[in-house]
Amino acid sequence: FRIAGNEASKASSWYYKSMYACTNSDSPNAKKCPINAPSWACAGTSLYCKEEDKVSCRDMGRTVSSQKPDGFGFMCPSMMLGTSEMVAAARKDGFDGTYAVVTIDALKCGQCVEVVNDDPVNFPLAPTIRAQVFNSVADSIDVYMAGGGLGAHNGCSAVADFTPMASLYKHYPTAANKKFVRHLESLGYDRAEQQIDQVIRWGGGLRGGKTYADCIKSGNTPDRCQPPGNGCNGGGGICMKNATETCALAFEGKSDFVTKKVMESCIYAFNHDLHWNRPVTYSVIDCPKGLTDMTGLVPDKTDIVKKGVKVKSSTTTMEDCCEPSCSRTMQTDQKGSWKKGFNAIYTCNAAGQKYLESNDPLPFPCVSIGNQTAANAQAQPQQQQQQQQQQTQQTQQ
Repeated sequence: FRIAGNEASKASSWYYKSMYACTNSDSPNAKKCPINAPSWACAGTSLYCKEEDKVSCRDMGRTVSSQKPDGFGFMCPSMMLGTSEMVAAARKDGFDGTYAVVTIDALKCGQCVEVVNDDPVNFPLAPTIRAQVFNSVADSIDVYMAGGGLGAHNGCSAVADFTPMASLYKHYPTAANKKFVRHLESLGYDRAEQQIDQVIRWGGGLRGGKTYADCIKSGNTPDRCQPPGNGCNGGGGICMKNATETCALAFEGKSDFVTKKVMESCIYAFNHDLHWNRPVTYSVIDCPKGLTDMTGLVPDKTDIVKKGVKVKSSTTTMEDCCEPSCSRTMQTDQKGSWKKGFNAIYTCNAAGQKYLESNDPLPFPCVSIGNQTAANAQAQPQQQQQQQQQQTQQTQQ
C-alpha cells in the first residue's frame, strides 16, 4: 500500500498512536517513518518502512505550519481544564465539578481520579476535579491547563534559548512577547523581561486567581494575598490580577481554535482558583463517560484495589503541548485493557484538530491484508526489526 497525495495531509489516527509519529519529547535526530513513506509494509500487525525512507523528527517538524498542520503530534488543546468542551462534558454527566487530564506517576495511563480541594480557606473557589491520567513524569498531580508551565518537553513555543521542532502557538507568555512584557511591567513586575522565561519554563507558569485579585483590590500586598506554597514576587512567580486582559496578551495560537481554547482554559482556571499549587486528596474512581469521550482512552475496568482509597497529595500545573505518552499504544498496551478502538489518548495536529478513527482517510492497513501480511513479514530485514525494537525501548525510557 502507499499513502500519498491528499491522504498524506490528512494523516490517520493509527499513525499517531504508533512509535512513528514525532512529537517534541522525541530527540530531534530520531529518524522515523513519515506518513507518506513509499515503502510502508506490514510485519504481522506491525508497520515498518525502509531505513532510507525515514526522516528526522527535526525535518518532520519543519514541514508543519498553520497552512499544513499535519505530520507532527501535539496534545489536544480542547482537553485543557476549563475549555467549553470539558465543561460541557462534566455538565452532561451531571457532575457539578470540572473535568481535566493529569499526570500522577503513582497511577497508570488511563486511570481516573477524583481530586478534592483540601484548603478551602486559601482556594475557596476551587471545584472538585475528576481527571484521567494522560501522561508520565510527575511526583504530584500535574494538571494540564493554559500557561501551566512548560517543563522539560515543550511543544508550545520558543522560550529563552530553546525552540521546539514544531509549536502550537504564535505568541506565548515569554520575553519575546513584548506586549505581554509591557503589560507585566504595568502590573509592577519591573524585571518581567528577565524573569518571565524562567517562570514559564521552570517555575510552574502563570499564577493568580479571583480570590487573590479580590485580596489585592482590598488594598493588600501581593505577599499578603499570595496563597501558601506559591509566589507572586517575580522571581518566585508572576500572578495575574485580571485574567481577561492578561490571558489575551499572553497567548495567540497558530490557529483561531487553539487561541479560543487557551483563552477558555486560562480564564476558567483564574476564576476558580486553579492556577496555583494546592493541597488535595485524590482517590481512584470509575472513569466518567463524558471525560473518556473527550480523551479517547476508555478502560475496560477500574483497579478495585486502589478504587476509593484516599491519598494526600498536591497539585502542580503544566502545559507542554507535546503528544502525551498515553497517546501511544506501545505505552497503553502495557498498562491496561481498553475498549476496542479506544486504546490511546487522542492526538491533535498543529491546528488543535483531533485525529479520530472515524474520519481516518485510510484504515489501519495491517489488520486485514491476509497472505500479503505474512509475505511482508518474511521479507522484512532482521536489521529493521532490531532497529524498531531499539527505538521502542528508547522512547519508553
